[in-house]
Parts: sequence; C-alpha cells; structure tokens
Amino acid sequence: MKLINFLIRNSEKFPKKIALIYEDKKITYNEFYEKVRKLSYGFEKIGIKKGNKIALILNNSLEFIYSFYAAANLGATLVPINISLSKKDVSNQLLLSKSKYIISWSSYLDNLFKHNQDLKTTNKKNCIVVDNSKKKYSNFNILMKYAPDNYFLGSHKFTKKTDLIFGLTSGSTSKPKIVVFSQETKIKRSIHAKKLYKLNSKEKIIVSTPMYHSISLRLITLPILLGATCIIIEKYTNKNWLRLIKK
Repeated sequence: MKLINFLIRNSEKFPKKIALIYEDKKITYNEFYEKVRKLSYGFEKIGIKKGNKIALILNNSLEFIYSFYAAANLGATLVPINISLSKKDVSNQLLLSKSKYIISWSSYLDNLFKHNQDLKTTNKKNCIVVDNSKKKYSNFNILMKYAPDNYFLGSHKFTKKTDLIFGLTSGSTSKPKIVVFSQETKIKRSIHAKKLYKLNSKEKIIVSTPMYHSISLRLITLPILLGATCIIIEKYTNKNWLRLIKK
C-alpha cells in the first residue's frame, strides 16, 4: 500500500470528518482529497514526475501538507529545508539534493537567487510560490485550482519503496549528511506508533515542531493513516500549545 492510499481510503470512509485544522480553517477528508488531487494534477502540468526532487522551504502550513501528499501521489521526493538556515546553506542543500523544483514564498526566492550565483540557472517556472505574486514563478493556488473529473489519486505506477523524503542533517560534524526515507519506511513508522500508543481514528494529533524535522513528517502521516484529525501549529509557543489543548 502506498501513502496516498490512506488518504483515498479515509476520504471514502470519513468524507465529512475534519482531517486538518490550521488556525481557523477546518478541512474535511473529502476537501483534503480534492485539494491534493488538483495540486497533483497541477504539479504534473509543470512537469513534476516520479523521482523528481521538490524542495519545500515553508513554515508549518496547509500548503506544506498538500504538497507532501501530492508529491507522494506522483512518486516524487520531497526535500524539506530549514527556513532558518542562511541563504548560502540553503543554496548548498538545493545543489546537494539536486532539487529540480522549489516551493516557497516569492520574496524568499527573490532574495535567495539574488545572493547565490550558484542557482542562477534555476528555471523560475520550476519555482512555486504560495503567495499571490504575479512574478515569473509558478503560482501554488493556480496549480491547485483545477483537475479533470477523470484524474484520480492513486493511479500512478511506482512501488512503496520509492523515495519520499530526502533529508539533510548536520549531526555532530556540521557537514550535511543525506538521510533518505521511502514511502514504506514512513508508513511502517506510523503503523508502529499506532500499535505502541494504541491510537485510533478518534485521535487529534498536534503538529507543533517544524515540518522539516522527521518527527513532524511522521506526525502528518500518522493521523491520515488512522483517519484521525491533524492539528497544525505554524510556529510553536507555549501559549499556542495550551490554547489548542484547551480546545
């Protein structure tokens, strides 16, 4: 079973159940499915396919999760990058990972390309911005606007051993080390957590650590595997955490 199959299954089983909560937005499983379906189609229209690496330079957000599942549907590989890194370090990680596509904000990308000549050959149409910029980049919201009725999630051919995450960690040496997770690995880890903590579809799971961390990537797969609810905190503070716990 591939990662996208859990979203497909639970959109059919719990279509009106809340899948995602982000600030004041509540997204049902059916709405989640549709957004990922349209974004996956949009990704394909700009050339994203199995094996392509997509760098995600974003805060915790709905756009991050939609991108995660759209990429998983296509068999593409995500490269989550720490937004607090220097532009030089980000440039190095983009080059090391051989990321062909980048998802971020227009102002961030403008600054990144301005100060890093190593990225000057980057195709700007392969850069997707989540704001409403009308610049040279592809627009996330436009890519997620449409898909034909006969376009379905789960129809792409690849195995569960296909790479899902291309991570970069400094460890104890400050030099980037490559850590790769397949779809199968992320699924197995979520299943293990389900059994260990005796979790079920009634759970509400809070994602408060930055999504470029492996633990957060597990926390956005676990609730969808369960058919539970995923609550996203853009940036952790004690106040935000306590507010959500009280709710």
